[in-house]
Amino acid sequence: ALVFTSLYAYNATTDIEAGNKYLKENNINLAIAAFERVLMYEPNNEKANFALFKVYAKLKNIDLAKKLEKGVIVAIAPDGGEKYLSSKLWD
Repeated sequence: ALVFTSLYAYNATTDIEAGNKYLKENNINLAIAAFERVLMYEPNNEKANFALFKVYAKLKNIDLAKKLEKGVIVAIAPDGGEKYLSSKLWD
């Protein structure tokens, strides 16, 4: 039997950085794909979970944001977090 091994070591930071770059370029689909790829390899990655939550919240897709396994949604602030939260959800 043939056994294949991968020489590729997955690096979540690379995909998170790519996802953030895609967000700045307003390429939402590629950003979502990058963050979801991180979660495929590292389901508990807090940065990817929060980034994906921010994308879904920004798109006002609260149902998908709530389905993320990690993190707790307290409230979606109507002003994007500037007044109601200590840190912004997005730029």
